[in-house]
Formats: sequence, structure tokens, C-alpha cells
Amino acid sequence: MKSSKQFFTVLMPLLIIAVIVLAAFGRTLGSYFLEDDFGEIHYVSQIFAGNWQQLVSNFTGNYMQLPTIKAYRPVLLLSIMSDYALWGTNACGYFITNIIFAIAAAVMLYMVLRQLTKSWSLTRSITFSLLSAALFATSPLHCESVSLMVGRVDIICSFFFLLALWAFICKGSRANLKLLLLGLASFWAALLTKEMAIGLPVVLTAICFFCPESLTKQAQAIEVFSEEKKTENIYNRLKLSLLVTYPTWISLLLYFALRRLVLGTFTGGYIGSVGAQQVKHIFEKWTDPDTITRIIFPLNQAVFGDHCIYHSLLSLIYFVLLVLIILRIIVLGIPRVWLALLAVWGITALLPIYQLWGLGYNLEGARFLFFLTIPLAALLPALLFAPVTGESRPVDVFAAAQKGQRQLPIAITATMVLSLLVILQVKVAAKNNIPWVHAGKQTSALLREGQKLAQRLGPRQKAIVLGIPGQIDGAHVIYNGLTFNFLLAPPFYREDMADRIITFSPILFGNADLINTQRFKQELLRTDLLGCYVWRQDKLTFEQMENLRKAPLAEAAAPFIIPLPQQKNILFPFNQQSGLWEATKDGVSIAQCEKGAGFVVGPIDINPLAYDFIDITATIKPSVTSRQITAFWQGTCTDDKQCPEIKAEALEQSQIQPPFKEMYRSPIKQCHYRIALSRYWRWFTEGAIKRLGIEMPPAESIIIRNISLWSDAHIVPRLAVVAQQSDNTGVYSMGQKGLVLQVDANQVDNCAMIKLQFSKPNYFFDNFTTAHQYAIGQDAVLTSMIVHGCSGKNIISSQLFPASAYYQVRAIALNKDGASAGEWSDPLTINFDAARP
Repeated sequence: MKSSKQFFTVLMPLLIIAVIVLAAFGRTLGSYFLEDDFGEIHYVSQIFAGNWQQLVSNFTGNYMQLPTIKAYRPVLLLSIMSDYALWGTNACGYFITNIIFAIAAAVMLYMVLRQLTKSWSLTRSITFSLLSAALFATSPLHCESVSLMVGRVDIICSFFFLLALWAFICKGSRANLKLLLLGLASFWAALLTKEMAIGLPVVLTAICFFCPESLTKQAQAIEVFSEEKKTENIYNRLKLSLLVTYPTWISLLLYFALRRLVLGTFTGGYIGSVGAQQVKHIFEKWTDPDTITRIIFPLNQAVFGDHCIYHSLLSLIYFVLLVLIILRIIVLGIPRVWLALLAVWGITALLPIYQLWGLGYNLEGARFLFFLTIPLAALLPALLFAPVTGESRPVDVFAAAQKGQRQLPIAITATMVLSLLVILQVKVAAKNNIPWVHAGKQTSALLREGQKLAQRLGPRQKAIVLGIPGQIDGAHVIYNGLTFNFLLAPPFYREDMADRIITFSPILFGNADLINTQRFKQELLRTDLLGCYVWRQDKLTFEQMENLRKAPLAEAAAPFIIPLPQQKNILFPFNQQSGLWEATKDGVSIAQCEKGAGFVVGPIDINPLAYDFIDITATIKPSVTSRQITAFWQGTCTDDKQCPEIKAEALEQSQIQPPFKEMYRSPIKQCHYRIALSRYWRWFTEGAIKRLGIEMPPAESIIIRNISLWSDAHIVPRLAVVAQQSDNTGVYSMGQKGLVLQVDANQVDNCAMIKLQFSKPNYFFDNFTTAHQYAIGQDAVLTSMIVHGCSGKNIISSQLFPASAYYQVRAIALNKDGASAGEWSDPLTINFDAARP
């Protein structure tokens, strides 16, 4: 009998949770490492190779000495070290650990809720706890945490968090040394895995106050926490809270003191331009209702599209549950105690991520909401199953004679509907997980093909690669240039060959679609360059760019005037836009274009190395506040045959749309738009440009007067470091001796002087995500200086930089009045090490 009860209360829930987690995330076992995973494995491999100081540094300083975040997570590193000792670079083993901890965390949530509902009937308690744990285990928001090896940080932290919570609840007010030590050890393990565990003392205090019966014997709870003596009741609850939770509060104070000692801060989080951008847009993120919508309907848009059957099924289930909740409230009332407890729990999960709040269309950033999914998973079951009383004594609603009889059909129906929701979540989570599995295939192929390419190169030969994917449908792939380097070095390869491959991915964080154009052109002129390659995601291989003509690199090309649309070369409208078009002597006049005006010009034959910017002069009478413009293009067909005539649908669906839509100068009457086409690596990978598409902003009327292509030599200054070569990611090293920076803007029209701007430590100008912000970028500026004349050499002193970090410098030509005579150059990146001579 006892074994049967144990199976029903413990083993059966464990089995159910394991099955549904594997059903939702089992495909992850066949995936591969992603983004930060490679850096973590590389770091751990160095420890096993004998660099034990790196292990010690994680206990005495910042996690992995990362320059972009302040974090103290030694237990996370120990978990990766354990896996490395067992599995080496076999990704499957690491994901087994992720899934085991995902199952364990859900089981611990079940155990916590079972302990909190021990005064309920066995059936009610198991139903409520198991459904809550199942909803948590199958949350479609967990894909990033499970399928990213480093995503385990939230899973492991939540497991130890819930284990500590369970231990303290079981101990209650009793003197039980084993449970006390288990609770404290688990709490510290959670804190040293991730900072999210700091909310445990608050949650435990709320449990003591709202659910005292779960920490004391039932008879004692009825006697001590009587509603008849409300003042005494509150005093007793506070007394119990202090008695139970004081070890956790002391531990929390010690933890913050430890953080202050090793990190120099009590808080931490992302720093540099990444942290600045998060803080800058914090109001917009917290007032964005779309995040709430995506939490309720966690459907990756790239997988499910705008409208799908799963959205309808979720809506139907939510509607039925809402009806049941309303009926249940009418019959019994509102379970205020549980709502208050879950509200406190939810707040503790939100406060640590106040900078990170938000969820993208493809559920980007979902792992930051992992802790929030714990109280959210218990919300619906609590509204449907939690008892509603004055809490003077624990009363089970199933045992209430009259009310219980009326609620029984509601409870049975609620159990069935919530079970359907769990099943639906399993299906949605499995589909949401597909991009992560596909991203793993990309990284696995990148590792294999990158090593093959490096092997074909001699020790002194180089190759350029473009198109390394940053993310696919919301799943991270290769985060930056440093990450790609790890693929070509131990432990993933027998020797370090990373310096043979020249990359243009962001240094740490940034837009993977952008490249440093000037650096790309300079690297093309290397005598040791064997070739230029582009990664083809559909073919999982590097493809050599044979048709990249280098002749225009010798001198700046003259501006190219694009013929304005006429009857013989115009296709319009190409995306359901409207307008009355008329060719005039001044250009092209477009009226009644409140929905925008798009057109294609061609055929043309443009060498992408010759031209970098597209300039558009127009007169616009705007009808709305939005003033955006977008450029599209199409190159030579990959089979070297002439491309067929472009159709409107083909252009919109298959061609590239730069994300920088905002213009550089605000239109008042005469508008001048300029888009840096060559800042996007795809500008160079399609051969000769055969078609150009332009999408104008919505307006009452538009007169397009001129469209032209320009070389960047006429628009931006040239920046170079004298007598020093950058590494393969484009970073220049600098010590106390400083470096010599050469700047040249002689070919920029109306140049009288040059302005240099230096960024703050670990600030990157490209992290400012819109064109206007990139053009201004004042939030990133550490200091500025003026170079008189249109060229010069400046010695950059180490005194300019306040600390060891990454810095960027960029330049812009100014006219004699001090106004801009062009655009900002691509930033040049410096890695300053104050310890170097």
C-alpha cells in the first residue's frame, strides 16, 4: 500500500514530467553548440590544459573575465567543467545535462507545491501540483534555455532555488539541521549559478505569511493563526516568517558583500554599450504590450507565421479556462491568498531582469523570462483549484459539502482542459525548438567547413569569409568573430588556425548583417589572400566569390547617375502600394501615395566594389510622421546566366532589405536620403548589381529629382593604424606605448577639417541600432578631437583610455563652418591592455 502511494505521489509525476520534457525538447539531443557555448568550452579546455588560474579567477572575479557583463557564476562554470570531463566536445552530453536539470527543476516545483498544499486532499494537491509543474516543464519559452548549452544557467539556478525552497518549507519552524543545511547549500548553489536566486528570501517570507499551515502542523496552524484574533494573527505570521527565513536573509547579505568584494558592485548585469542600450529603451520595453501577448501566445513568428491554428487553439483553451475561472469564482470566490503569493513570486522574478524585459517576434530573449514562467505556470491551476477561505483553518474545497459538490464538475473539466493545454504546449515547444536545432546544424557545418577551408590554406595564406550567421529565426548561431575563432582552435581542432580566416562579424555584440566596408576593401588587396568566400546557409558550405571584380579599388569611381523610372525600365507598384506617376522635367512626380511608393530601376550593371552609398534627392510633402526609406537590390544569378526580368513579388520576397530604414537628414521640403549599401555584406556577394529597388516613405506627394550611387571615398574619411596589422577579426592591440592613427579625407568634397570620436570602454557604435543613432551616437562617445586639414597622423596616447577594454574610433569630414561634409567612417576597433608595455 505504501509503495503504491509512493508511486502515485512521486514516481508517477516524475515519469510524466520526464516524458513531456523529452517530447517537447528531445530533438535538442541531436543539436550542436551555439553562440557563447564555444567560448565557454574553449575557456574550460584551457583550465584542463593546466591554466588553473582561470578557474580561480571565477571565484575571485568576474565570470570568465567577460568584458560586457558583471556576473559571479562559479557554479555554472563547475557544471560545464563536469560535462567537459565526461564528454569533451560531444554536444549531446551537455544537452543531456540540460534536459536532466529541466526535468529536475519541474519535479522540484511539483514537490514545492505538494508541500504547500499538504492540507488539501491528496487528489486535489497532486492535480494542482502536477498540472502546474507540467505547464512549467513544457513552456514554449524554454527553448533557448534548453537548446543553448549556456542556457542551463537558468535551469540549474531554478533547480537549486526550488530545492532550497522545498527544504525550508519542509523544515518550517522545526529544528532540523539536515534540512537547514540542505536549504542553505542549495540556496548558495543557486546564487553562485545566477543572480536570479536573490528572490528566494522574499518568496519564502511570502509563503510563511500567506501559507503558514504549510510550515507548521495543521492543528497548530488552526490554533495559532485564527481569524478571530486578526492582530495576533498578523504578529504570529511575521514571527513565523522571521523564524523560518532569517538564515536566507543572512545568506543574502553575505552574498551581496561577496559580490561587492569580487566584482566591485552589488548589482552587475550587462555593461558597456549593450547595457546602455538596455537602460535607454527600458521605458519602451516595459510599456510594449506585444511582450505580454507573446508570453500568452508563445509562438515563434518565423515558425508559425502571423495566423495559425495553434493561435486559435490557444485562444479557445484560454476562453474555456476563463469561463471556468469565472464560474469557480461565482461558486467559491477569489483565491486571494494564492494570487497574492504568486504576485510576490512574479515580482521577484521580474525585478532582476528589469533591464532585459522584452520578447522579440521570434521569442528572442525568452531565456530571461525563465524564472517568471515558474509562478505563471501555477497561476491558472491556482485560480481553478486553490481553496477560498478566510485562512483561519485550511479547508479543502473538495471536502466542503455543498460548495464542493457544485465545484466538482468545474474541477474535473478544469483538469481536462489544463491537460489539453499541456499537450498543446508540448507541440508548440517542439515546433519553437526547430530553429534551435537547425541553428545547431549550421554551427556544426560551419565548424566542419571552416576547418576544411583553413586546412586548404598555407600557414601564411589568408581567406575572407562573409555571411557567418548571427541568428536564424530567433535562434543564435555564431555570436561574433571571437566565437568563430573558437571553431578553428583547440579543443574543437588539433591546432589553432583561426588567424588564417579573416572575418567581419561583430567583435562582441552587434548587427551580423553589417561589415566594416573600408577594412573589407583593404583586406581584398592583400598579397597573401587566397580568396573570398561566403557562407551559404541553404547549402551548408562556403562558396567562393569568383565574380568580385577588384579593379575599382585602385581609385574612387565617379558618381553614377541612375536613370529615373520611365516606361521602358519601371516596375511599380511592387508591394501593394499606390500612386499616380508622371514623368516631368524635374524627375518623377508621384501623387496620392499615402501608402508609400516603391519602384525598381534596371537593368543596370554595377560593380559593388565601386559604389557604397545611394543618394536620393526628393521633395516630399509628408502625410504621416514616419519618414522611412528602404533600398533593395538583386545581383547576377549564381549560375552565371542572365537573370530573368524581376517581378514585383519576387523582389519583395527574395531581395535584401537593409534594417537601417531611417534617413540621415530629416525632410522638411528638399530631402536628401543617403543609405550605406556597402555596410551590408550581401551587397558584395551577389555579383554585379542588376536591379535596384527603392521604397519611399508614405506621403501626400513625392517628386524624385535624382538618384545616384557614390563611392565612399567622396563621403567618408579613411582611417588606418600605422605600422600595425589588425588581427583576423579587425581589432588592433594597444599597450602603454599607444599607436599612430592616420586619417585621410582629401577626396571628400568641401572638407576643411576632420572630427575624431573615441568610444567609452566596451562601447560599440554599431550597437546603436538605427541609422539616426549611428549617425549621432553621442551616448557612446568618450571624447572627441579635431584634426585641422584633410589628412594627418595622430599619436593616440594610452592616457586617453581610462581602463583596459575595447574602444572604437571613427571620423567625419567637416566643412569650414564645422558642419558635416559627409558621413561617419566605419569604426576602427582598439583593444587596450593597460598591462602591456
